[in-house]
Parts: sequence; C-alpha cells; structure tokens
Amino acid sequence: MAKIKEQIKNIVEELGLESFPLGKQEEIIMKIAEIVYDRVLLRILTKLTDQEARQLSQLIDQNRKDDVDKMLKGKFPDFEGLLKEEIMLTQKELIRGVNS
Repeated sequence: MAKIKEQIKNIVEELGLESFPLGKQEEIIMKIAEIVYDRVLLRILTKLTDQEARQLSQLIDQNRKDDVDKMLKGKFPDFEGLLKEEIMLTQKELIRGVNS
C-alpha cells in the first residue's frame, strides 16, 4: 500500500489540495489508495482460480499484507503495472469529476 500512496501524492497536487492540512491530505491519499487497491484486486480476482481466490481472501482477512503482495506479484508479474494503470484511471476520473 505504501507504493500506491507514494504514486497517489501527485493526485493531491492535480486536484489542488496541497493547501489542505497535511493530516487531511494523508486521509485523502489513504482513501484513494484503498479505492485503487480494491479495484486492482477486483480485476485480479477474475483471473484467479477458485482456490487461489479463497487463499487470497484468507490472507486479506488475516491482514497478511506482505503475503498478499507476494502472492499477487508471483501470480501477476506486472502487478506494479496494474497498479499504475489503475492509479492513472482513478486520477482521470477524479479530475473529470472535479472539473464537472
């Protein structure tokens, strides 16, 4: 999740939120990171077998984030690329929503 948060920081600037207090900025970054991570997981779940999906779900339920990342990176070598793609899509959606 830390890598996602780091990549999302520029969204705060794009949305003009850098004048917000740091605590509020961090809160926004965390919410966006959770959305991105959930979206990536949904995309990935469709490509896993039932057994793999259950295993991933158990790891998530047990809050074993390192094991989740290890499993996802092992199963999807371009996991980082998926994250970046979803971050860009989310960023575009947020900016489009703000400008509407």
